[in-house]
Amino acid sequence: MSNSGLMRKERGSDDRAIIGMVVPKTDAVGVEMSAKEYVLRVRLPGVLAVGLCGAALVVSGPSPAIAAENPAIAKTFIILTNDAPKSVTLAPSATDSKIGTESIHEAVVRNAKGAVAGTFHASVLTVGETPGDLLETRLRTVVFNLKDGQINASGVAVYPMDNAYLAVNRPVRIAVVGGTGKYIGARGQMVTTRRDDGSYRHVLTLLK
Repeated sequence: MSNSGLMRKERGSDDRAIIGMVVPKTDAVGVEMSAKEYVLRVRLPGVLAVGLCGAALVVSGPSPAIAAENPAIAKTFIILTNDAPKSVTLAPSATDSKIGTESIHEAVVRNAKGAVAGTFHASVLTVGETPGDLLETRLRTVVFNLKDGQINASGVAVYPMDNAYLAVNRPVRIAVVGGTGKYIGARGQMVTTRRDDGSYRHVLTLLK
């Protein structure tokens, strides 16, 4: 035994025998403890803590939602506008509810410089209503038919009950769910704002 009060024992002796481990005779406050107590009270909790932290680091990688907001993730931004659309509304017959009402829209699409880039197509279906608030929830299915492929977007938005169009200067957000050609596999989101002149501005953030 050394002057420091530490000792080693060989295999086969009493319960202080731990090969290759220096075992203190007392704990931090001077209470005498056996080798087994040392392992259970000091070494094992530390090993478990390290192991659990390691496991947490492995399991807790960024979720897709977090990754989408990470500025390190590559993004492509596309700004499109469409002229005031030509529209037609199809209403269900013999019902007081507007659920099931559908409006179809078509317009010219322009790029950020104002040049014609393709056509805009949208189907807007009423799927919920709150008569007291004079609002409706409508499912928007949007297709940009561009020269180098299509971009598809879909999601719900709140509309004024008495208007076939979005409220002016009230941005709404839906998901980009796919594409073709140059945009095959596209995913991300689209923020749309209706402007005073009836045209629309769309900001698409694509993760692919």
